[in-house]
Amino acid sequence: QVVAGLQQYLSISDLENVLVVTVANLKKAKLAGTPSEAMILASEFDGPDSKKTVKTLVPPEGAAPGDIVFLEGMKPAETFAKQVSSKVWEKVAIGLKAKGGVAHFRDKAFCIPAGKITVPAPEGSGIR
Repeated sequence: QVVAGLQQYLSISDLENVLVVTVANLKKAKLAGTPSEAMILASEFDGPDSKKTVKTLVPPEGAAPGDIVFLEGMKPAETFAKQVSSKVWEKVAIGLKAKGGVAHFRDKAFCIPAGKITVPAPEGSGIR
């Protein structure tokens, strides 16, 4: 179960039957009193009229639920940290940005076996 604070930026139809990219090994949290076991990754930026805009990351054609995200030039991990604390995640999140329409950690593109993960956001937009 995933609870996200996206309702003021995205409608239910924006997320229904759509693949998204999540971080699933974060420490479980309660949002609005409801347990959440993962976080949907999205980019946040100023849109038209300086209104905050949020867009989820977009897996490539051929993506499947459960695909493991890895960085370009690397192989998918075979094991994962059981839970990543919010302090560790905050340090990682600093390096997440949109570059050339692709999600990146520092200078490495986010990938799955089907290809690169895109993000419809302006250059340099942060990903959270």
